[in-house]
Amino acid sequence: MADDVSKEGKRKVEYDGKQVIYNMASESLFVLLPFIVIAMTLSHRGQLRLLFTLPEWSIVSAVIVGQTIVRLVSLLL
Repeated sequence: MADDVSKEGKRKVEYDGKQVIYNMASESLFVLLPFIVIAMTLSHRGQLRLLFTLPEWSIVSAVIVGQTIVRLVSLLL
């Protein structure tokens, strides 16, 4: 534990490239997977053109902003 803290009392943070990519992929899939299912459903009904007019896009933007805030705060702590 003492090795993880520098003289100034701040944590040393080491980033593993693969772990960062895995985290980004999982967060992206968390947001995109519901829209993939919606696209499949609309395509089956022949209404795929309605995909970009759905009000759920506002919910997606809120989720993305929330994930960004959580990631930023976790990096700062």
